[in-house]
Amino acid sequence: MWQRVLAEAEWGGGGAPVLSYEATVKARLVESFGFTLTGAQERAIEHVARDLASPSPMRRLLLGDVGTGKTAVALAAAAQCVASGFQCALLLPTGVLAEQYVEAAQPLVRALGVQLARVTSGMRAAERRDALAHIASGKAQVILGTHALLEEDVRFARLGLVIVDEQQRLGVAQRLKLVRKGEGTRPHLLSLSATPIPRSLALALRGELSTSVLDERPEGRTPVTTELRARSGVDDVLPPTRAACGRGERVFVVCPTIDDDPDDEGLGATARGERLAQALGPGRVVVLHGAMSPLDRARAMRAFRGGEAQVLVGTTVIEVGIDVPEATLMIVDRAERFGLSQLHQLRGRVGRGARPGHCILFYDDPLSALARRRLDTLATTTDGGEIARADLALRGAGDLGGTRQSGIAEDFVWLDPAAPPGWLERIEADARALLAEDAQLAAPEHRALALAVRRFAVQIAVREEAG
Repeated sequence: MWQRVLAEAEWGGGGAPVLSYEATVKARLVESFGFTLTGAQERAIEHVARDLASPSPMRRLLLGDVGTGKTAVALAAAAQCVASGFQCALLLPTGVLAEQYVEAAQPLVRALGVQLARVTSGMRAAERRDALAHIASGKAQVILGTHALLEEDVRFARLGLVIVDEQQRLGVAQRLKLVRKGEGTRPHLLSLSATPIPRSLALALRGELSTSVLDERPEGRTPVTTELRARSGVDDVLPPTRAACGRGERVFVVCPTIDDDPDDEGLGATARGERLAQALGPGRVVVLHGAMSPLDRARAMRAFRGGEAQVLVGTTVIEVGIDVPEATLMIVDRAERFGLSQLHQLRGRVGRGARPGHCILFYDDPLSALARRRLDTLATTTDGGEIARADLALRGAGDLGGTRQSGIAEDFVWLDPAAPPGWLERIEADARALLAEDAQLAAPEHRALALAVRRFAVQIAVREEAG
């Protein structure tokens, strides 16, 4: 019910495009995947398909731990959108992830002949002009992009669905700006996350976002083990890195900054990469960070993915979008400087193949009480949902009616979002049943509820306009 209220507050009247579900489209896509969907994926695809076929804009959060197959669900939604004659836009936090999605979307291309377009910063002018022309004409049916998709010159012909991957890396205003490019329609919105920001989780708990959960792992995937180690020196990462390389494995080493702090040697990825290259030998180490050109980033990734280099040293640019099945060891230096979501996402880069994964979190003593709680959470659970709830408890839910994504939520004081009561699970079913009976809330017994809904919608609209 609240999804409809929020949609009215954000865009005014009018309906979303009805994206019809066709079983044959899904069957062709699944065949192109080449693997069997888990039961959780099947259920999530059904949830999304039902929402897309409704004139009410979908506002759904897909929760799934790293490696549970959120991308397959997203591609199924994109297939339903394209088969109905509309465009699908995927908003991604990094260019690296956008490049990975081009590869991940190939089953969609093979199954339905879908035309892809990519829009990222740093594109050559001619390449960008061609991409924008294909998007505006409708020739491009699935559009992959970073924040560059939000720019004014990006115009869609028939935008029916927006998918936001790794939504914790993107702000509320950014998501809404893309959805508002619908040109007369109110596109559906699907957000994907392993560890949603506290605000999104709180909205889901309060019933303003529908949720689907992927709680099954594909066969062969095992949870990554996590180890906490006090950091004593700049070369602490060398022994475990050397040992893993000796076993023929691939290693990620993550640093909190690109360059060294003048007062703190060994903090930056550049210097760490040079130091490891000296110790391990030429060609075995590559460096990857956001200040590099797209071409240099692509070269580094090709070397690491292809096995020419065994060690990738980087910043949190590798938090998402890196899928190297041979990688088994993730080392994070100064882990106390990272958030829970970041650390969980980084940990998810390893153990994606046949070999189990291991994560070592090096930290500086003494730790603050908050940092200790964050690291202890990572060490004791690999459940993304549990980690998201812990993050919500630590950071607060923020402004649920606006754009602030953490802090104490004044309108959430009636409920502990970290430990929601069981009756919350019945809210969406009850709301759907009520709307099926009286969609306009026109019955006399629903007048008080209709008034509360209208007041709430106006409040949200005012906050949104101010934010």
